[in-house]
Amino acid sequence: MKDVKQPKRIAMIGAVGTGKTTLARKLAKHYNLPHIELEKLLFENTIRKNEEEFRSKVKKAVSRSEWVCDGIFYNVADIIWPRADLIIWVDMPLGTTFKQSLRRSLHAIVTKGNKPAGQRETLKTAFGSEGIVRMTPRIHKKVQEKYPALIKQLGLERRLVRLYSTKEVEDWLKQNAVK
Repeated sequence: MKDVKQPKRIAMIGAVGTGKTTLARKLAKHYNLPHIELEKLLFENTIRKNEEEFRSKVKKAVSRSEWVCDGIFYNVADIIWPRADLIIWVDMPLGTTFKQSLRRSLHAIVTKGNKPAGQRETLKTAFGSEGIVRMTPRIHKKVQEKYPALIKQLGLERRLVRLYSTKEVEDWLKQNAVK
């Protein structure tokens, strides 16, 4: 795994439920960098932006000289990933991501919590046909199919750290003195 001293721009990628946002927050705090959550850029007052508006907001956000950005959106990878000094792909097994997605949704429903962009989590948003829990296996599969090709197409293999387990994430954090 790559040793990173002081990255200025970090792209945190991976399927839903991998711990991207938690890790991104930790790195942003450790390196004193602003944190960009793509989901928050996609929604405004819980209303989803169209593709053009979303890409424009992302371009503006990553035009800064320093940031940690997290999200799974392939449609803006061409904007974010080439600007990143470091790309961390949190590539957990489907079972891990599914359990985390289920646990997070159930917690939000019980506590009446919100998603990152302020939308209320409900049984329908979690378990409906387009609900995050039901979509997790499809999202995981799509990430496995699309990310390697995008990384290769953009020529970013040398900037990539791919972590396959919680233990690998913890080891990488220790190796890079991130607390």
